[in-house]
Amino acid sequence: RPVDDGVPAGTIATTEINLDDMPALGRGHFGVVVRGAWRGVPVAIKQAPVGSDEAAARAMNTELSALRQLRHPLIVSLLGTAVPPGGKELWAV
Repeated sequence: RPVDDGVPAGTIATTEINLDDMPALGRGHFGVVVRGAWRGVPVAIKQAPVGSDEAAARAMNTELSALRQLRHPLIVSLLGTAVPPGGKELWAV
């Protein structure tokens, strides 16, 4: 089912995600990657701002579409997406 920004993917409730207080794993042009856990499983969470930047939104949608289709032992799988309260970010888990 689609998440609030229209990106189709497995939607994960943010209440099921626990973010670590550790420093970010990485930062890039389109967001920050942090450690967390989803249903007790360690995960990386990309937190991308959702706003008026059309180019950033298109890039994130392209990345999510590609990750949904990829299955490889050396590439992190996309488990789903979440939109935290306020709707100002999109999380790729």
